[in-house]
Amino acid sequence: MAVTEGLLKLMNRDELEGVLAHELAHVRNRDILIGSIAATMAGAIMILANMARWSAFLGGGSSSDNQGGEEDWVESA
Repeated sequence: MAVTEGLLKLMNRDELEGVLAHELAHVRNRDILIGSIAATMAGAIMILANMARWSAFLGGGSSSDNQGGEEDWVESA
């Protein structure tokens, strides 16, 4: 673990020990791991939501009454 010079100048030894113990408790309790998993899940949900939004916006999920197999935007000659 690294400590900045500013922190060393501001805190006495007991205060510094308390701060370092607090940060080590985060490591021991796997707070970073839980936060990383939550952020990854939130990112995946956002990607899926954006895909669904653009699909709906661009008509990717629209049903067509065209039985001839042509796309809606293609005019038959």
